[in-house]
Amino acid sequence: MTALQNLLNTVTACCAADQTNFNGTFTALNAGFNGTFTALNALNTTITNGFNGTFTVISTINTNVTNDFNSTMTVLQNLLNTVTACCAADQTNFNGTFTALNAGFNGTFTALSALNTTINNGFNGSFTVISAINTNVTNDFNSTMTSLQNLLNTITACCAADQTNFNGTFTAINAGFNGTFTALNALNTTITNGFNGTFTVISAINTNVTNDFNSTMTFCKIC
Repeated sequence: MTALQNLLNTVTACCAADQTNFNGTFTALNAGFNGTFTALNALNTTITNGFNGTFTVISTINTNVTNDFNSTMTVLQNLLNTVTACCAADQTNFNGTFTALNAGFNGTFTALSALNTTINNGFNGSFTVISAINTNVTNDFNSTMTSLQNLLNTITACCAADQTNFNGTFTAINAGFNGTFTALNALNTTITNGFNGTFTVISAINTNVTNDFNSTMTFCKIC
């Protein structure tokens, strides 16, 4: 009975140790997955902030383009006002005498030539500004695409690193379970050997008791 009690104590302690080990395994798995979800949340925040920054830049570009076009329209309006005033002055000159008309026509052609030069210069300046705006917009979009490509590369590398970490986690889990199964197999072998030894002892006791009873009965018959 002492041997059986010791065996029971051994099995009970082994089961308690196994439960502790399983609890530690579940704690490690929970901590690992919690860390993974935290990393994914941080990655999601980084991506969101990146897109928000991109939209802010695009909004700034749109504001700049709008302001430039507004300035262009102001210049054109001033030009229109100048042409209108010039035409009014010409009309006044046409109301003079034929002599004044000849002089007026000569002055008008000179003024029209200067006005043509001014108009050409104004449109050339406008086209230069529009070309510069187009160049700036193109460069900004190219920079945006470069930033998006860098963001894609970062996400791709992060996903690859996450995959590597998951592979390591699965390897560690497999190794842990393999070790657990090895320990259980060893425990099963120990229990089996213990019971076999117990049965051997019980069998020997039974043989000894049987022999003792046989000897006693033989002695009683002699008496």
